[in-house]
Amino acid sequence: MKENKIIIITAFFNLIVAFLKLIAGLTFAFSTLIADSIQSFIDFFTDITSIIANKVGKRRANKTYPFGYGQVYYLANIFTGFLLFLIGIFILYQFFFFEGSFQPNFKIAIVLVIALFLKMIVINLLQHYGKEFKNELMIEASKESKADLISTCVVLVVLIIAFFEEYIPSYINIDKIGSLGMAIYV
Repeated sequence: MKENKIIIITAFFNLIVAFLKLIAGLTFAFSTLIADSIQSFIDFFTDITSIIANKVGKRRANKTYPFGYGQVYYLANIFTGFLLFLIGIFILYQFFFFEGSFQPNFKIAIVLVIALFLKMIVINLLQHYGKEFKNELMIEASKESKADLISTCVVLVVLIIAFFEEYIPSYINIDKIGSLGMAIYV
């Protein structure tokens, strides 16, 4: 199945992106990036769910399921939505209880640019082959990857604003605001 090979490639890229963001977020105590990495892990789990749904959904109809197994795609999408909901709650929890002293660093910007580049590759692969194979799960996974791309852009904006924190009142924690925004976005 060529579809699953494409999804395996995108899952690999999503896993790399998620670990890059998580390691950088933990290293530099950047809670907004940690929240974004968690959303990137959801992309990886979405890809794994898609692989499983593709295998099950392609089965032929039988006596037990006279119309086939195609409805499994809807269950896969519901599962992904539920994971996003749980991750949103976890990020909100992190917003209230993560204690870090984030200091902006250009190394984070490099990690974010690499993540953006890999994410664009994933989106293009999923869109192209999703349309070619008429695979709704791949198209939906590309939409989830677009959401992750947007959230990474937001993290980059938060990072840029953090570089100018000397001009921001001390009672405003831009990292906390970014983390809250990430929870709401997810």
